[in-house]
Amino acid sequence: MKRISIKKAASQELPRDLELEPGTTVYDVLKAVNLEPGQFAISIPSGEMLQGHDGLYAKVNDGEKLLISERATVGG
Repeated sequence: MKRISIKKAASQELPRDLELEPGTTVYDVLKAVNLEPGQFAISIPSGEMLQGHDGLYAKVNDGEKLLISERATVGG
């Protein structure tokens, strides 16, 4: 099990501490913080942006801080 701290970009809300189990995805984390998975992505310390059903557990280390941001829409 890994512990992370996660915060929504540009939000006044305090970061939330979560515990991740093996197999945890971005979708799981966004649902846990009451956000719509299709509208947000998670930035990890390596700079990679993860979304949807991307695996999160294997890509982060215990104690890391992650940032949630809205997914950008390109075109119109």
